[in-house]
Amino acid sequence: MAKITVFKDSNMSGTSKTFTDAVANLEDVGFGDVISSLVATEGSWRLFKDKNFSGTSWDVSQTGGAAGTDAYPNPQFWGGTHDSISSLRPL
Repeated sequence: MAKITVFKDSNMSGTSKTFTDAVANLEDVGFGDVISSLVATEGSWRLFKDKNFSGTSWDVSQTGGAAGTDAYPNPQFWGGTHDSISSLRPL
């Protein structure tokens, strides 16, 4: 099972939410365009700039973060920018 926790602030701080399924519009759950860090605890995920799994995308995994861990303390670690993720889904 895939599992990702996203945070509104850098360094895994601020309000967070954990997902195990695809979310076509993060705005529906209060997390549209506000993510600044994340932890990809299980599996791999694709993050999308736009809702409905469209636009620029970035892949994250449980071994692709900082120092080969599951932690992405800021968007530089996934190649994106702050507050720019609108949908996500497990791979």
